[in-house]
Amino acid sequence: IINEKLRLAGGDAGDWFRILLSAILGNWLVGLAAFFATMATTTIGRLIGVFFPVVAFVVLGVQHTPANMGYLHLALIACDTCDISWGDAYAWNFIPAGIGNFLGGTIFVALLYWVAFVAFIPPNSTVLVNPPAAGLELQYHKGRVIEGVSYLSVMKQS
Repeated sequence: IINEKLRLAGGDAGDWFRILLSAILGNWLVGLAAFFATMATTTIGRLIGVFFPVVAFVVLGVQHTPANMGYLHLALIACDTCDISWGDAYAWNFIPAGIGNFLGGTIFVALLYWVAFVAFIPPNSTVLVNPPAAGLELQYHKGRVIEGVSYLSVMKQS
């Protein structure tokens, strides 16, 4: 696994960019799984929603910094015969994968979520949050919750 994750170590800028793109895709898939898990209303819906992004993540072998940090650090500590150094792990995996994970999470998950659900809320409109629970209403003004009620406190009540 270590050699596969660091097979591009010592390459050129194109290899570094490939790791970056792989990490963007990796965190986008992780974000999709989290998004589908929170948006589904049934357990089977959550399982199906999480299944496909996770399977794609594993099959594609994309880069994800938290996972890579776990097994790369353990392997580098335990492996006496590895030809990979700590510097290679940081320069050719953690740094480009961390930047890619950040971009994938902010652009392809958070920004798209914001555009889809918040950006185009008309000013002074009423938005129902979790209507089946109790019909809780929040007043929005320019995308911000007013009347002193936060989204999280409403979600805890339902």
